[in-house]
Amino acid sequence: MKPSFASAFMKPLLEMLFIRIQLVKADIIPQLQEPVNLIAAITFKAFGTLQRDAPLVQISPNYLIHHFLLLQLRLPLILPLLFRET
Repeated sequence: MKPSFASAFMKPLLEMLFIRIQLVKADIIPQLQEPVNLIAAITFKAFGTLQRDAPLVQISPNYLIHHFLLLQLRLPLILPLLFRET
């Protein structure tokens, strides 16, 4: 059976579209890696250790409030770094 013009025309286009989608998906991962690493570095610098590495400790509410306020002060400096165009 001979394929119709539409199916013969659309199949290569759909294959090209699928390949482009795969390339875009593969390109997104390296682009996200830099902001993720930056967030991890900021968290490490702000709190001293990553949560998964930190031992269970009892800390006062004042300690948490103090560090939360410090983080709030740093956010205006950090956010432009996360969303800058390269």
